Amino acid sequence: MPDHWGGWDQLNTLTLQDGSTAASIDTMTAPVHVQRENKETLSDIVLVNAASMRDGAPIPGSGAVTGVRVTTETKTTILRPEQGEVLQVMGIDAVRSGGSGAVTYSLYLTGESDSVFWFYLSTTDSGVIFSGDSNYFAAPLYLTENLYLQATPGGDFTTVDFRVASVRVR
Repeated sequence: MPDHWGGWDQLNTLTLQDGSTAASIDTMTAPVHVQRENKETLSDIVLVNAASMRDGAPIPGSGAVTGVRVTTETKTTILRPEQGEVLQVMGIDAVRSGGSGAVTYSLYLTGESDSVFWFYLSTTDSGVIFSGDSNYFAAPLYLTENLYLQATPGGDFTTVDFRVASVRVR
C-alpha cells in the first residue's frame, strides 16, 4: 500500500506516550485540504488521532491540578492549553490569605482579542469552590490555546491561589 501522507515519516520519531504529539500532529495535518483527492490521507489522520487518543474522551494519565498565585487585582491567566491540546475543566477553586471582608472572583474565557465575563462570586470565605455556587455554569468547559481561562480577584487580600483541575481530551 503506498504512503499517501507525508506525515508518517515525521511521526516516526514520536511515541504515543510523547507529550509533544498533539502539537506535532496539528502541525502536520493543518495543510491537508478536505477534498476527495485526500480521502486516504484523511483516513490516515483519523487513524493517527484515534491511536494517540485524540478522540474527545479523557486521555489516561493527563489529569492535572494547575495552580497560580495572584497578589494584585489584575487579570491573570489561570489555565491555557498548549498548541493542539484541548482541556476539559473538572473543577476550580481559590484560597485567599490575608485581608478581611469580601473578596470578589471574576472568571473570564479569553480569546485572541477579547474576553467573555464567565463567572462572578463575592464571598467572605477564605476557600471557595466555584462549582459549588448555584450560579456556576455546570456544562462541560473546554479550553484550547486560543480560548483559555483568566481570573481577577478583587477586594482585601494578600494572595489568592487559584487552582484548576483539568483533564486533556485532545
